[in-house]
Amino acid sequence: MNDDVVIDTNVMIHADNPNDKFYHDSNNLLEILLEGDIKLCVDEGFDIDESKNRSRIACEYYEHLRFGSLGYAVLQNLSITMRIKFIDLKVDLNAKRKIIRLIRNKRDRTFLIVAFNSISRIFVSHDFEDFSIKKRDKIRSDFGVKMFIARDWNNLN
Repeated sequence: MNDDVVIDTNVMIHADNPNDKFYHDSNNLLEILLEGDIKLCVDEGFDIDESKNRSRIACEYYEHLRFGSLGYAVLQNLSITMRIKFIDLKVDLNAKRKIIRLIRNKRDRTFLIVAFNSISRIFVSHDFEDFSIKKRDKIRSDFGVKMFIARDWNNLN
């Protein structure tokens, strides 16, 4: 079983759109997260109170998740039950250079660094524009981070 996981914002958004092809798998992932003891990894500075939040990942969550959405409710529940794990964004210079060359988007870099510094090194994302199959393979080989879509991660748990 995995100890922790990084979940891209798009996965949480897909859990609220019944017309999205990832809808059911995203819902299942969030249900597994709620029912289990796996922790959601974010960068340091997370606060459920948006006005106090300094986490880049939580900023993205708050920007895209509507109050009352499943993703927002899961985030609140995990915070209340102390299942948000704060991960440092420091990486060695060599890893930082590789990440910058590989990932252009600064927010996506944050998700990758958090996954790299987490225990399980698991990152669930439905973003194939910024994280193409080729990049996902490179991320696995260079950083040991396993990138999944919700359906594949659900099958592990």
